[in-house]
Amino acid sequence: MEAHGFTMKSFAFLEDARNQILSIGENGSGAKAAVKSSVSAVEAFLNEFCQFGIGYEKHNHSIQNPMLKMAKDLEKAEANRASPKKKVKVAYEALSGGIFKKGSIPEFQRFCVVVDVRNELTHPKALVLNITVSGI
Repeated sequence: MEAHGFTMKSFAFLEDARNQILSIGENGSGAKAAVKSSVSAVEAFLNEFCQFGIGYEKHNHSIQNPMLKMAKDLEKAEANRASPKKKVKVAYEALSGGIFKKGSIPEFQRFCVVVDVRNELTHPKALVLNITVSGI
């Protein structure tokens, strides 16, 4: 008998994020870490959830199996260095069999805001200043 197993790390990331959210100070201290951990938890969950689909492949299921389709699509997204937002869309479409409609899932819209905030915190970009003879 063959089994397909893996370690679930996403729950540890999620627990870290939850603890950081609960300990955000009144001055906002700890908020950056909470935002970063929240997005990391979702990414870890998707990467590990993908392993369920790979398990179906190991047991000779066809690509018609939504879990296997999701796993293959997420593997491609990971290889192409897709954003967390894109990976969530890929998983949704593979599992639902439908096309993701922008604005149709409020929770996804909130997740996008968190990812955008995380990106600004993690990858800050310099502002472009226009300097002229009359000033900035």
